[in-house]
Amino acid sequence: GGGVCLEAMAAGRPVIGLDLGGTTVHVGDTGVLVPAHTPGQATTDLADALRQLAADPALARRLGARARARAASFVWDDKVADLAECYWDVLARPRPVAAPSIDPNTNTVSVP
Repeated sequence: GGGVCLEAMAAGRPVIGLDLGGTTVHVGDTGVLVPAHTPGQATTDLADALRQLAADPALARRLGARARARAASFVWDDKVADLAECYWDVLARPRPVAAPSIDPNTNTVSVP
């Protein structure tokens, strides 16, 4: 969910990660986000990003400083309130009469 990224950012480290989910939201322009089109492409691009920051320590320091500032501006109370609101929304929905089932042969979901 991106929490580990916030920990690294709070320590002043630039994050290199996949441009997906919480990582994208938390890291933004404070690190290097790699698209995840295929496993091979993502692995190659992650390695390239590591080499880039290793070859340019000044860039790594600048990104790390931005990361620390961004992590410091993250307000946990807001995150908790957002999550609580999601749970209350789910609880307010009517319960389904029966749970969906998955056909193991076709991996299709049927909803009663």
